[in-house]
Amino acid sequence: MDKYEIYVNLSPSEAVQVIKQDIGKDALLHKAKLLHESYINFPQTKTVAVLVYERFYMRSDNRGSLTIIIENSSGRTLVQSVASGTSSNPFFSFDWGAGDDFAAVVLKILKPFEMQKE
Repeated sequence: MDKYEIYVNLSPSEAVQVIKQDIGKDALLHKAKLLHESYINFPQTKTVAVLVYERFYMRSDNRGSLTIIIENSSGRTLVQSVASGTSSNPFFSFDWGAGDDFAAVVLKILKPFEMQKE
């Protein structure tokens, strides 16, 4: 499992739109399929959004899943990107870097909107 997180100066819905718009432009993810999208809205404009993508990786001969969680419960928007299932070996988590590349693409997309951690 490979995981990254980034704070951004966007609302959760704006972050979702940026990700969905740019994910198809990335050479690695242009073949990724959006499997699930959901939103949970709470009082005081707090939101949790979840996106789940899937992609086949030839280098690991397996399908990988990318789960993106976007939430602003602390008042700042946090985006977490988690890749899993990219290893074809049941005993070892070796995937030729597929999981790391899959998870890191969200950081690359949102880098222009990055805020510093407090």
